[in-house]
Amino acid sequence: MHVKSLWRYPVKSLLGEELDSAGVTVAGIEGDRVYALRDGDAVLSAKRTGSLFGAAARYLDGHVEVRWPDGTTSRDGDGDLDAKLSQLSGREVVLTDRSRAGTVDIVTGPDSTTTEGPDGRFSPPRGTFFDSAPIHLLTTSSLAHLRALYPDGSVDERRFRPNIVVDTGTDAVVQEQGWIGREVSIGPVVVRVIKSCKRCVMTTHAQSELPQDRGILKTLARSTGNSLGVLAEVITPGIVRVNDPVTPG
Repeated sequence: MHVKSLWRYPVKSLLGEELDSAGVTVAGIEGDRVYALRDGDAVLSAKRTGSLFGAAARYLDGHVEVRWPDGTTSRDGDGDLDAKLSQLSGREVVLTDRSRAGTVDIVTGPDSTTTEGPDGRFSPPRGTFFDSAPIHLLTTSSLAHLRALYPDGSVDERRFRPNIVVDTGTDAVVQEQGWIGREVSIGPVVVRVIKSCKRCVMTTHAQSELPQDRGILKTLARSTGNSLGVLAEVITPGIVRVNDPVTPG
């Protein structure tokens, strides 16, 4: 097994960026979910506001750059950035970094079918913008399993917003569920897998060239109890690179 791809999402619920390597701390991949769109005492999620997938973010030297659908970019500190993000989301928001997160709720929607909390709102770990854990692992075998169940679907790893995609081959099995409760070495980094990743309406949204596909979530609901991938906490920090070996303990 080895690392197939690495992803981070500098602004919660905006599209993210693919990486060749990434520093990993106890707070997750460096630059991951360090910003969010704050609306009063809560932050927005594409669980409710699917239009957030209309923009992408990348992390540059401690700053965030937002790329708009027309190909132009903005950076944190630009005077009109909050106004543009408000137009994207359809409500007045302020780009907020994690150091000022404090205690916030994450806003979901009545059709989110997330199990991370009640419909409407749920609370992330204090001082973070993660739904519940800093690292999300997904395997190629789980994606193959979903494709086998839903051959006409638009199944793509980007729909599931993983941090680390592990190449476990093309056998159609949900392999990583067997890692729950175990430590997994990823190059020099060690994580402890703590639970399944419950899926929600975000997996069905259109993004980039991927169309809206409600069948993704319906298939997962029927076959896996809305789970795909696993969530983990970091035991040993380090730098992870594409093609690093992955070894479940």
